[in-house]
Amino acid sequence: MANDIATADAGLARIAEISTGKLQGISSAGIHSFKGIPYGASTAGPNRFMPPEPVRSWSGVREALAYAGRAWQLPNRPKRRPRSKPCSGRRTPH
Repeated sequence: MANDIATADAGLARIAEISTGKLQGISSAGIHSFKGIPYGASTAGPNRFMPPEPVRSWSGVREALAYAGRAWQLPNRPKRRPRSKPCSGRRTPH
């Protein structure tokens, strides 16, 4: 993903405080960016297929410099479901 990691010309942004803790982002050309901020608890293990839980608060300052990992995908999966052949439009007599 483009711009997912802090670049060499980017400096650290001010620390932002949200309801769950403090974040350190990056700043480039006057634009402050905070990436990979969690918005919910993990859905792994016992939380699988359960209603979402709020994210837990953290202590200290959490780095928000890059997006989190992507969901795992099969390497050669088709991009779309194969389409069936289009109908000829003719009706068959009953």
